[in-house]
Amino acid sequence: MRVRSSHLPLLLLLALVPVAAGAGAQSAADSLARAAELIDAGELAAAVAILDARLAAAEDGQALLLRSTARFFAGEMERGEADLRRALELEPAQRQGWLNLAALEMAGADHEAAYRAFLRAEALDPAALDNDVNLGAVLLFLGRLEQASARFERYLGRQRGSGQAFYLVATNYAAAGYAALALRHLSDAIGLDEKMRLNARTDPNFAQIASTADYQRLLDTDPFVLAPGSFEASRAFAVPYSDADTRVVNAVLDALAVLRVPFDRRVEVTPQWALLWSDVRIKIRREGPERTVVAVSAPPASFTPQAFQARAEAIFREAEAALLRYRSPSERLGLPQN
Repeated sequence: MRVRSSHLPLLLLLALVPVAAGAGAQSAADSLARAAELIDAGELAAAVAILDARLAAAEDGQALLLRSTARFFAGEMERGEADLRRALELEPAQRQGWLNLAALEMAGADHEAAYRAFLRAEALDPAALDNDVNLGAVLLFLGRLEQASARFERYLGRQRGSGQAFYLVATNYAAAGYAALALRHLSDAIGLDEKMRLNARTDPNFAQIASTADYQRLLDTDPFVLAPGSFEASRAFAVPYSDADTRVVNAVLDALAVLRVPFDRRVEVTPQWALLWSDVRIKIRREGPERTVVAVSAPPASFTPQAFQARAEAIFREAEAALLRYRSPSERLGLPQN
């Protein structure tokens, strides 16, 4: 048996098992559902105990699939693989099992076997949205670029407005070393949802292209354009900005906290600008060696003009008050983490 890394990118999207008719079947389904809940909660030993008891009475493909999941999460790769393969022998109609097996084979670099497993999953549900992206990914590693691209384009054609979909395709191209295709799709993803650029900064799938000038240029560029009729207000502060001196960023975060405005705790920081998101978009940009501009914007119809102006002025006021409390560039540099 092949030994694989415990860092397995499994597609473990657990669903509760269907409840069958009859008291005995109801009890069995309840035990499987409870085991699935425990796995989702990270209580792996408790889940395995339930499944062991069920499997002691009789072999069951669904129980074996769940136990394999628990064992993979616990790092018991060989035992998990044995359960998974036996589960599919007993009940080959378990689509999630074929997806998990394909991920297992991908982790072991057996791409032909992964391709066959993904095809079995597709046969069980030809309309499933993930078929094309899964098969496209493995086809890349098989060196079948044209077929992979056709699969990806079909996947994207079903969700043209999704930045996440374009991002997922970009990660697959990047992981397989196709830099130009990765950058093109990442650029499209960012155009649809600028937070995809923030995701890319810490995504290991882009490691092969992370040092290229084109990739760095893409990450350092903010192409955002306000829609016609958007609200916008800005205020300059006589405080320097850099990716090492983030006093203004922290001041704006403090302002949002004081105002009790919910915000995305991920902050995108570059040497020239930073971005924060709440119900408004806040861009903090360097404007000269001792001057930083905070620009607040919002889409049309998201506020009344009066409410937007009041929100922006409150942010500027509280940020200015926070800056007065900071005594040096080294104070309050702790940004929220991605």
